[in-house]
Amino acid sequence: MNHPNIITIYEIDETESGHFLATEFIDGVTLRERIRKASIKPGEVLDVAAQIASALSAAHAAGIVHRDVKPKHDRIVQLVDQMLEAKKQLASARTERDKTSYENKCATLDRQIDELVYKLYELTPEEIAIVEGAPSK
Repeated sequence: MNHPNIITIYEIDETESGHFLATEFIDGVTLRERIRKASIKPGEVLDVAAQIASALSAAHAAGIVHRDVKPKHDRIVQLVDQMLEAKKQLASARTERDKTSYENKCATLDRQIDELVYKLYELTPEEIAIVEGAPSK
């Protein structure tokens, strides 16, 4: 499988001491580390959620099931799909009332995605405050 948000697995094997995976090397830090170091901006959370959703959708389409996927992952996919649709509707809204309605829907979905990502990565209230740019208590 080839997808920009899925690591390539070159080999799965077993030795006397256990099983192993040989994967491509990805230089950098994990998402959890980025969040904990506050190097992820609030606006990036939706982008990360969209990347997770894209990777999961591609894997599912290829018949691959990720063993560590939680129901929250599937919910992220649903919310990102709803957000993309709401953004399309906002772009084509003709009246101020419709624009306001779709802006509110987008804001609500954005908050839901943020909360789900925070739960998924088990962020503390202090870490959430850092990500959102608010002073921690």
